[in-house]
Amino acid sequence: MGLVLFMLVAATVVWRRSTGVATAREMQRMRGELRTLRAEQQDLENDLRRASSRRSVVSEAERRLGMRVPTEAQTRFLPSSAFSAAQDVGADSASGVAADSLHIGQLKP
Repeated sequence: MGLVLFMLVAATVVWRRSTGVATAREMQRMRGELRTLRAEQQDLENDLRRASSRRSVVSEAERRLGMRVPTEAQTRFLPSSAFSAAQDVGADSASGVAADSLHIGQLKP
């Protein structure tokens, strides 16, 4: 009877230790995966920051769409009252000018 009890306790201890070792290995693997994912997230955030910078946006607009930043001679700065008047003209259907055809704004170099 004592031998059976001893074997049962010993088997339980061995099972418990092997389960603990397996769990520790899994936790270590998951920590490594977490470090990798955090590094990838940081890389993606850096890529997003770079891609959304004014320099990148202007460069891509020039390359893909053929757009360019206007020179000072091509830029007109209108007072805000002119913008309100232009919106009124755009809203007036009798004027023949559609509101979406008016492009009034300013670009900063």
